[in-house]
Amino acid sequence: MTESCRIRRRSLVIAAALAAPALARAQEAVWKPDRTVRMFVPFAPGGPSDTFGRIFADAFSQQIGQTVAVENRAGGGGVVGVDAVAKSRPDGLTIGITGASALVVAPALPQPMPFRVFEDLANLTPVVRVRQCVVVSGRARYRNLTDFIADAKAQREPLPIASSGATSALATALLAQEAGIQLTDVRYRGAAPALTDLLAQRVVATIVDLPVALGHIRSGDLRALAITSRTRAPELPEVQTASEQGLPGLATDNWYGLAAPGQTPENILRGLHAASVAALRSPQLAAAFAQRAGEPLPMTREEFVAFLRAEERKWAPLVKASGMDSL
Repeated sequence: MTESCRIRRRSLVIAAALAAPALARAQEAVWKPDRTVRMFVPFAPGGPSDTFGRIFADAFSQQIGQTVAVENRAGGGGVVGVDAVAKSRPDGLTIGITGASALVVAPALPQPMPFRVFEDLANLTPVVRVRQCVVVSGRARYRNLTDFIADAKAQREPLPIASSGATSALATALLAQEAGIQLTDVRYRGAAPALTDLLAQRVVATIVDLPVALGHIRSGDLRALAITSRTRAPELPEVQTASEQGLPGLATDNWYGLAAPGQTPENILRGLHAASVAALRSPQLAAAFAQRAGEPLPMTREEFVAFLRAEERKWAPLVKASGMDSL
């Protein structure tokens, strides 16, 4: 090797060594938006996804130093709003709340999906977990889930049980499967009309997100027969889980997540995820969620994808077995 070649080689090595820290800093730089971020909520105002979504939006706004404008895009059991996220510009300025109905249930239905869950969305983290519960009228004769199952087995006709969306309908199907009973699923467009008919005893029971029913339970208008989660609810510590009453397979937590458009650049996704997790770990958000019977559920992006795959394996066979054809 000539002297000039050795000099050029040393120069290249030195240049590379000098450039490496700058490159590392660029790769590690946390992206933050420079203007208002839009966040789609895929259900109407007032429901759990909207309530928890708005609490999250406030905490997220503090992390990024920008306004987060919440926009409700209801329809199709959450699919319309999530599709709006998938088809938005991948610049970090549009994110959206997601849920099991759009990401897990809808893909298992016969009709084609307008987006691909793992390709057209960058799934960032779950936002909140909410327990579900089996509830009946406060005037009903059932004191617990065991009473309800015994009566369902004694009846000649299936008991009518209200469902208010895909996750509620699947929880109903899972209850019937695990308990070995027949139930008539009476579908409602939302929890409010379902609870109205339950209070009037036009239906016998429903499985619903705990935040929706908690006020009625505390007033005595409704009675919780079981918490359909692995653990009891801190809000109702005296109510046993379904597992404690002999149905370990009846586990139906509901959850809502956060996503960005699928083609969003990696550095932007890192920034969105970091701000999301920081918001979810804030004591103020945790307290606000707890007041509404919700728990923050931050995960890494890889953990969230694994979580979604596990949800698919659990619910897709039941969607097909139940004959569900729409959300």
